Amino acid sequence: MDNLREKFLDGCKKNEINEITAQRVWHDWEAFAQYAFNKSHSTSYAFVSYRTAYLKTHYPSEYMAAVLSREIKDIKKITLYMDESKRMGISVLGPDVNESNIKFTVNKDGNIRFGLGAIKGVGKNAAGNIIEERKLNGYYKNIFDFVERIDLYAVNKKNLEALTIAGAFDSFKEISREQYFAGNGKSTTFIEDLIKYGNKVHHEKNTSQQSLFGDSSNFEYTKPPVPVTEQWPKIERLKKEKELVGIYLSAHPLDDYKLELGSLCNISLSEIDDLKYLNGRDLSFAGIVSDFKTGTSKNGKPYGFLTIQDYRGTFRMALFNSDYLNYSKYFKEGISLFIKGKVQPSFYREGEFEFKVKSMHLLSEVRDELVSSIILKIPVSEITQEFIDGLEKVSSAKGNVLFKINIFDSAEKVNINLFSRTKRIKISDGLLNFLYQKSRIEVTIK
Repeated sequence: MDNLREKFLDGCKKNEINEITAQRVWHDWEAFAQYAFNKSHSTSYAFVSYRTAYLKTHYPSEYMAAVLSREIKDIKKITLYMDESKRMGISVLGPDVNESNIKFTVNKDGNIRFGLGAIKGVGKNAAGNIIEERKLNGYYKNIFDFVERIDLYAVNKKNLEALTIAGAFDSFKEISREQYFAGNGKSTTFIEDLIKYGNKVHHEKNTSQQSLFGDSSNFEYTKPPVPVTEQWPKIERLKKEKELVGIYLSAHPLDDYKLELGSLCNISLSEIDDLKYLNGRDLSFAGIVSDFKTGTSKNGKPYGFLTIQDYRGTFRMALFNSDYLNYSKYFKEGISLFIKGKVQPSFYREGEFEFKVKSMHLLSEVRDELVSSIILKIPVSEITQEFIDGLEKVSSAKGNVLFKINIFDSAEKVNINLFSRTKRIKISDGLLNFLYQKSRIEVTIK
């Protein structure tokens, strides 16, 4: 390349081409050559692209299941592709002992089922044993049928705990996840009682098979009683789920704050990847505290690093001096926050940029502390007596939020704004659930 460079520059000089222009052209060629495609390579890529586009169009669920299975060990990519699946109208369901295979698969309804192999603490041997027994003798009827049939040496206590927390037994509706870890006034948990019960059944069956006259087919085994216990708080339940699967599956802690995220946030965490391009912008976003670190500088001043995450991304911010003292109370893993601030040049590192926090609030308190009004944009066709009665019922709670309604008719070009100067309401979950059931009604807060 060096010889060709000299030959090219000499040729440009003979043809009276400016040296700077020649150098620039050669520099562009060098950059291109680092990732240039010859015809055969380009054709192969085009052919693969065409095939994958065809599969994604005509077999969307199967295609996305294959993509998810390919990235089964990379939880960030799994999250990305699960979002893409949801965008395509495909549900990604949690693991299930009666439906899951090792990797991601498509069920009879066209939705994707999470693979047992993607659960931490459930190895291929345990998952393989569960799947093989299911193929041979059909679906598991309940948890007792499950432990009666599987090999409890291959599927041990640790595996059963992981399967429980990940939701793989949720199809057995009569028992909740919490009950598996509770006891009946003894020192053992229900999972341990199940293992003892299963081992006893296996022993009796093996003993009967070795006897000349034994027959255990009609023998009734005494099942351990199912303990009664309180449900885990939602955030604790989801936290346990995330620890084992790597992501929130059955729900997400931010699901309860759809209105706040949609109306008050102007950026998602996945978009805060390069602060340089956000310099000078005021940002508002929400997320869950996933990690934090604290320390003291050489000068004895406190500081901390706070990492939060939303549905698609994470962001780590630094807080020093008075900012740390003001907001260190929020350094608690699992809490949801609403944060406002501004991107500016770094005070400590020249040429770099930082996010300067202006305010932090618990996301659960934003409606009461920051929201001044709620606006409903309603097409005139939705205004019925039934709707009016229902709306009046769910908006009767008194609060500090101004209630505004915009009624419109696109065909007749009618647009009417209604509000009461005296009536102020509380934005309750009942009100939001009622409004979200009406897909044509737009809800915003300010």
